[in-house]
Amino acid sequence: MALPVPPSEAKKLIEAFLADPELRSYIEVRLGELFASKSETDKHIAALNQQHRELLEELRREMAAVMKRLEEGDKERQALLARIDELLKRLAEHDKKFEETMAELRAHDKKFEEMLAELRAQREQTDARLKQHDSDIEALSRRMDSTLGALGARWGVASEASFRDAMQALLEESFPVKVERYQAFDTEGLVFGDPDQVELDLIIRNGEVIAVEIKSSMSKGDMYTFLRKVRFYERKENRKVTRKIVVSPMVDYRAKPVAQRYQIEVYSFPDNIPLPEEKRG
Repeated sequence: MALPVPPSEAKKLIEAFLADPELRSYIEVRLGELFASKSETDKHIAALNQQHRELLEELRREMAAVMKRLEEGDKERQALLARIDELLKRLAEHDKKFEETMAELRAHDKKFEEMLAELRAQREQTDARLKQHDSDIEALSRRMDSTLGALGARWGVASEASFRDAMQALLEESFPVKVERYQAFDTEGLVFGDPDQVELDLIIRNGEVIAVEIKSSMSKGDMYTFLRKVRFYERKENRKVTRKIVVSPMVDYRAKPVAQRYQIEVYSFPDNIPLPEEKRG
């Protein structure tokens, strides 16, 4: 193991090295074999510095490009954020208008419900008044029916007789016909079910017999009664009735099918009664 050289001795060695040209040359040769020369080292350092500068320049360019992209992205981000802020503002305004509209609708609904409640109350009052009115009309109708029924019963008999007399005078004076009131007693009760008097109005012209029933009102039962009176006449007198006519201002709808079934002509007004045509000579 080598012993350390004291500083004083080292200094002497260095001075001797510098003073001895051969030793100095030998050492420089040996060092040149181990290490590069100063000029080469300077060149190498210069090359490294150049590479370093180039790398720094490239790094600056890349950083500038990155910063530019970042700035452009920041602008886009700022624009996007501004657009989002605008949309949020418009949405807030829309929400405000929507709430105002909903408040108006709720107010309208409240008024509508109040109006409906008022209308329902008015309708209930109207229904109550109409119900009372209908009740009053029904009571009045019953009183009128009773009064008119009594009057009609008396007037009907009188009007039938008056109309029958007028028809007889009109037909006999204006046309070559004979009007007669046929009366016979039904001993077998064929017409009314029990023996009773049967009366039938007849218009006779040139052997043709027309049976006429004149009544203030004609029911279904009245139509069948008229038919039985006609058949009673035909059987008892052995004469054929060629036409059957009913004259009445009020004919029950249930009596009309009976008239159609048995070829009974129904007239509501005497002006509509067709008279027998003149025989052509």
